[in-house]
Amino acid sequence: MNNMRYFLRALKHFVKMALLVALIYLAMNATDTLGINQQELLGTKGAILLVALVALSAAYPSYGFVERTVEASLEQHRDILVESMLRGGYSLQREDGGELRFRASGPIRRLLAMGDDAVTIKALTPNTVAIGGVRKGVVEAEFRISSQMRIWRQEHPNQQ
Repeated sequence: MNNMRYFLRALKHFVKMALLVALIYLAMNATDTLGINQQELLGTKGAILLVALVALSAAYPSYGFVERTVEASLEQHRDILVESMLRGGYSLQREDGGELRFRASGPIRRLLAMGDDAVTIKALTPNTVAIGGVRKGVVEAEFRISSQMRIWRQEHPNQQ
């Protein structure tokens, strides 16, 4: 991952975390359960919270994006791969030689992901594909594809 992409992913995560914290603080303030005044929030406690948000956001691209492998042939099992992703709420965005790129189908899901909703499937070897992208999407895709491949192998025991 290049430095600019890493920075943008960290920045997007920081914005999401900051909005979440702001919404929590506003809700707590509206219900008089905040337990902290504005001076404290703008003082040391607020600075500690800001440092924690920056640190978590800076590390997020390292642990939030993964790549997993599954035993499947991109050529032979393309229909199974695409169908599994469609069932998971993704649509095929692009197909370049040896790589399928999927994006979240719904606009709300895309908005919540702030554009980091892509999951790619690429051929590593003739019988192995790599699934890469946001951790949650990759793990879900890996489970669906592995399950479908198990079923396919049971139905076609003489084929690879």
